[in-house]
Amino acid sequence: PLCILASLANPSGYKLWFYPFETLHSKMMQTFILEWKTPDFHYWNYKPFLFSMVLGAVAFMASRRRRNIAEMVLYAGAMAAGLLSRRHIPFFAVVALPIISRSVVDVFAGSRLEGCLDGSALSGKTGLRRRIFHIFLALIFVVVAIVWTRHEIRGNEAAISRRYPVEAVKFIKEKGLAEKHGFNEYVWGGYLIWADLPVFIDGRADMYGDRFFRDYLSIRDLKRDWNSTRAIFKRFDVTYALVPIRAPFAIFLRLNKQ
Repeated sequence: PLCILASLANPSGYKLWFYPFETLHSKMMQTFILEWKTPDFHYWNYKPFLFSMVLGAVAFMASRRRRNIAEMVLYAGAMAAGLLSRRHIPFFAVVALPIISRSVVDVFAGSRLEGCLDGSALSGKTGLRRRIFHIFLALIFVVVAIVWTRHEIRGNEAAISRRYPVEAVKFIKEKGLAEKHGFNEYVWGGYLIWADLPVFIDGRADMYGDRFFRDYLSIRDLKRDWNSTRAIFKRFDVTYALVPIRAPFAIFLRLNKQ
C-alpha cells in the first residue's frame, strides 16, 4: 500500500496508474508502431521464436514428467503475448526457455544425452574438467563480444550517417535554430534528442497520446488541409520541418514553397 501511495508522487498523479492499460489498448500504437504488430515469420529474425515454440510443444508432448500447470500457464501466456506483439518476444524468451530446457532434459532422461544436457557429465570426479570447460566457454564469449563490439563501433559513424540527418542537424545548429521548435520525422526523434535538439515527436509515441500521434500522422501524410496544419504549427511554435526529402510533406513544401 505504501508503494502505491508513493507512486502518486509524479507529475501525472493517479493517471500514471492507468498508463500501462492505455498503452496496451491503444489502437494507434497497435496499428502504426512496428513493435506492437504481430511477428512475421517470413523474416529470419523471427525464426528463433517460431523454433522455440515448436520445440516447447514437442518437448511437452514427449516429456514423461508430470505436467506442471503453473509452467504450462506461464508458457502459454508468454507465447500468446509474443504472438500478439513482437515486443513481447523477449518476455517469452525469459519465461519459456527455462521451462523448455527442463522438458527437453526430461525427454532424454535415462539416455546417454542426459548427462550432457543436465551437466552431470561434468560433475563428480571431473570437477577440474568442468572448470576448464566453463573457463573455455567464458573466454570464447569474451573474445566474440570484444570482436563484435569493435566491429560495430568501427562502422558506427557511417551507420548513423546513412540512417539519420547528420548534415541537416549541423545546418540547423550553424543557422542558430538549435533552440527553435521543429516538425520532425517520427523515427528521427531519438537522434534529434541525442543531438540536443527539441523535437515535435519521438519514438515514445505512447507518452504523447493517441490524439497527438493521430494529428502528427495526418500532417506527415498530408491528410489535413494546410490551414489546419499551420494552426497546429503555430500552437507548438514550429519554425522548420525536418523530414526525408522524398516524404510527401517535404514534396508538398517544395512545390508550394512554404
